[in-house]
Order: sequence, then structure tokens, then C-alpha cells
Amino acid sequence: MIMKPIAAFIFLFLGSILLAQDTVTLINGRQIEGVITSESTRNVVVEMQGLKLTLDTREISKIERMDPTKRAEAIKRIKAPRPHEEDYYPETARPLFHDLQTLENLKSEWLKTTRKAEGLKKQLSQTDAEVSRLKRMVKNSKKLLNGFTTNPDDSALINNKRIENHNRLVNQTNRYIDQIRRAMTRAEHLRSHISDSYSEVEIKRKRYARMARRAGRKWLLFSKAYPDEPATEWFGELSRQIHRHPVAFELNSETDQPPYVLNEEGSRDYSLPKDRSGHFFVTATLNQIQIVDFMMDTGATFCVLPESVGNAAGARTVGPPVKTKVADGRVVNVIPAVLDEMVIYGQSFQDVVVGLMPDQGPHHIPNLLGMNVISKIPIRLTPDGLVMTIRPDDKK
Repeated sequence: MIMKPIAAFIFLFLGSILLAQDTVTLINGRQIEGVITSESTRNVVVEMQGLKLTLDTREISKIERMDPTKRAEAIKRIKAPRPHEEDYYPETARPLFHDLQTLENLKSEWLKTTRKAEGLKKQLSQTDAEVSRLKRMVKNSKKLLNGFTTNPDDSALINNKRIENHNRLVNQTNRYIDQIRRAMTRAEHLRSHISDSYSEVEIKRKRYARMARRAGRKWLLFSKAYPDEPATEWFGELSRQIHRHPVAFELNSETDQPPYVLNEEGSRDYSLPKDRSGHFFVTATLNQIQIVDFMMDTGATFCVLPESVGNAAGARTVGPPVKTKVADGRVVNVIPAVLDEMVIYGQSFQDVVVGLMPDQGPHHIPNLLGMNVISKIPIRLTPDGLVMTIRPDDKK
């Protein structure tokens, strides 16, 4: 209860530091500081950065106005377009701004469709669990029914009670069986919807990726055409927006790849040097969305990613978390997942199994390229490092 007035005080205090203020005192004693941008006999409009208040003059006891020259400057700052508005950018940058707006919408649609598909998959998992539970109950009921007998040495009243319980169990078992049928039908419908949903996810993902690559190319051309603009605020804002989409930066140009030579078969032999710790790294694109550096780990069965990276790349979870001991001895929950596609220097790998680990914070574990991918790439050690043979998809 105390936090709200404190937060309001901090907000108003900071506002008064940033620019000159008008002060409106209400009848209840509360003071509002901002810039009066409009005033009439009925209302007074007070604006702050990102906030606009319309006050009834009957609720105002006093107004302390700033110098008119300062107000004109303050209004100009308040009314200045913001980074999410077209007028914030010069004419030359507006086409790129519109492309980035479209790109954000496409990514939002893709992620929304993905969440819908994941929700259906969760419903299917719950339905399958319900079917399994009901089947166990039917199995136990049938076991009890198979052992049913009446005893001629007992009274008719006792035997009738047994028969009554038997019939009740029969009816209950039949209800379980009916529930199983309905649940299995529901599960079948869900599987069909999941298939359709993931097809839609794939369509929207590809649409987003195509737009991202186009926007990336436009950004590179734009930034080269205006070498003197990086110091401006609008240029920095465009740069931040484009960098929210890693796939916008193609890694297929010769300068972004490690050195390679063409072998006799037309494949590329890449030379990977060791880093300071003696490890080898490759760069991969995940689902055409996220660009990630992987440390090659022949001791890892599967690839490993932080959960945040896997989610950003659209990895599909395929099971509950599994407790796993990592190299430093800690036990963590790893979520099994699948990446529809991983591309390493032009060669694609489909349905790649990955383990999603909680984001590590200070205990950072690098992205690991496991044997489920490494085993599909011819590699050999040389005195200079590691040579990896890649056959790009367009050369197959």
C-alpha cells in the first residue's frame, strides 16, 4: 500500500528534473506536475512523457504556470514523435521502419500460432494421460469381475449383496470404457488439429524468415549508404529494432564463414581453429530464426541450448523435464525438444533433438553441438585444428 505513493513521488520528481513543469494543485491537496498543453473553462490537459491527463477545472484549486517560453519548448518535446511513430524517422529511413513494423507483426503471428499449437499438444498429453488412467481402472475392474463368485453356504441376503456390488462394478466399468472411447476420439481430433497447427506454424515461420532476410539486406545497404548517421538517435533505434531479429543477418556470405577449400567431391573443408580453452566452435541457424554459436562436444549425446534460446528459435518440447548431472556436478532439469531445422554453413539437418536447460546465470553452460549432429559431419584433426567437411544443400 505504501509503494504506490512512493512510486508516484519518484516519477514526479524525475519528471521535474527532466524538464520544466506546470504544477496543478487539486482540491484534495494532490499536486500534478507536467506540461499544460490545452486549457478551457471546463478542462485542463496536462501531459507528461507517455501520459496525458484531462482534469476537470472544478477539481482544481490552484495552477502554477511555468514561463511561456519554457512551456513552448516543453510542449515541443512532449509532442515530438516517438520511436514507434513514422514521423520520428527521416523520409529516407521510413520504408525500412515500415518493414521492421511488418517484421514485428509477422514474428508476433508466428509466436502466437506456435503457442496455440503448444497448447493443443498439452491438451493431447493430458488426454493421453486420462486414457491411460482409465485403462488401468478398467483393467483393475475386470480383474475384480473375473474373481466374482457366489457362495451357496452364505445366506441369500449376502449373495444378493455380492451380486448388487458386481452389477454396480459392471456399470462402472462400462462407464470407464465409454469415457475411454470419448477421450480417444478427442485425442484423435487433437492430433489432427496439432498437425494442421504446426503446418500453419511452419508457413508463418517461413514468411517471417523471408521478411527478416529481406529487412537484413536492406539494413546493410541502408547503413552503408548513410555512414554519418550512426550517432543519431533514430539510427540507433532502427539498429536496436533490426537486432531483435538475428535471422536478418545472413551468415552465408564468405566473410562470415571460417576459411574453407573445395575438395574433389565439391564439398567444403572448413578449418576450425581452437579457442583459448582448446574447444572448437561452429555457427548454426536454428529454424531460420535464431543464430547461435555452438561448442562442439563429442561427449554430449544431444545438442544443448538454454531454454530461452530454444524457445526463441521455436524448439518443440517433446517430453517432461529429465534430471541430468552437468559437468560441474550440479543436477538440473533438461527439457527434451526438437528443432525442425538446423543449418551449419549451408548444410541443413532436420528434426534435431536438443536438451533445453534453464538459463544458467553465473553458471553459464555454452550451447553444445552434440553427437546427434557431429556424427553426420565428416571431421578430422590436423596440427592446425579441426577440419569439418560440409556439403551445402545447394551442392547436393
